[in-house]
Amino acid sequence: MKRSILILGFFLIVTPLQAQSTLKFSAVRNFKAGLMMTEILKDAYGRLNIQIEVEEFPGERALKKSNSGEVDGELFRIPNVHKKYTNLIMIPVVIYKFEGRAYSKTVDFPIAGWNSLQPYKVGVQRGILYALRGTEGMNRQVVNTSQQLYKILEKGRVDLIISDKFSDAEWTRKLNVNGVHSLTPPLIVLNLHHYLHKKHEALVPEVTKAIQASVDAGIPQIMESKTLEQLRQSKVIVSR
Repeated sequence: MKRSILILGFFLIVTPLQAQSTLKFSAVRNFKAGLMMTEILKDAYGRLNIQIEVEEFPGERALKKSNSGEVDGELFRIPNVHKKYTNLIMIPVVIYKFEGRAYSKTVDFPIAGWNSLQPYKVGVQRGILYALRGTEGMNRQVVNTSQQLYKILEKGRVDLIISDKFSDAEWTRKLNVNGVHSLTPPLIVLNLHHYLHKKHEALVPEVTKAIQASVDAGIPQIMESKTLEQLRQSKVIVSR
């Protein structure tokens, strides 16, 4: 009888991985790098037989959702977000190096840090923390979406905007905006990390290994190319 109970107990043991079939992560709304990051993390979690879902929110609200435990973590963020949002655990693997760049139709000059933007009116997107911090105190216009950034650039309301290769690929195509060029070098290069809520602390070692395996397999580069191609084929919006 005792042996039967022991055997039954063995089969009732559920590991943290077995307990999770689907995890939901928050992400910044309309931030197109998220398309690529979603596919990278689908690959990583797929190695653990876990499916993922992504729900988008405005920038700060996304972090509040993940930090509160309402969702299972944050799809991706820059390093050290967990120092402020202390319920989040940063997965140490660098998934992707994200470049924040200045884009313009009318000016061109070598980028020498954020201060080189001082003479110009700059467009930035609300919720994109690196752009807001880098242009603090400057003559700037803050809008809600990437689409609005490219609209104000096209209409000449700003001299340049802070954006990235994913948003640029989509909105220059969708809005049929011509003559936009990237100023070089990048304003900033950010390491992107995945974050789990602390309720999933037991998953951290296996998730770390899985993400590292995806990175080692070159999945970020593959998904970057696929995402950019997808965005470049976006349907043109006739009315602007």
